Amino acid sequence: MKQFKKVPVCEHCNCTPATHFILVGEDNDWAFYCDKCSVEYGDYPIEILDFFKKPAATVDWLAHLHGKVWINWNNFMEMMFRFREATHSYSV
Repeated sequence: MKQFKKVPVCEHCNCTPATHFILVGEDNDWAFYCDKCSVEYGDYPIEILDFFKKPAATVDWLAHLHGKVWINWNNFMEMMFRFREATHSYSV
């Protein structure tokens, strides 16, 4: 993931680079998982590289997700804060 200062690690196995944002658990918590863990433990996988491919892609994904009545935006944004820290994606 060249666009990030640091490669994020899977929040489940803690050893493999994360590749997807996924829903996990009964509370539909969002997390970033590697390929293997996202297939085994999650639902609604969103490829991280696709999500951040271009600014327009991120806007499209957010608009798409906004239409989903089941999304918990607080959980999604908590994941984004963890992802920002994991990738050292601070603009200042």
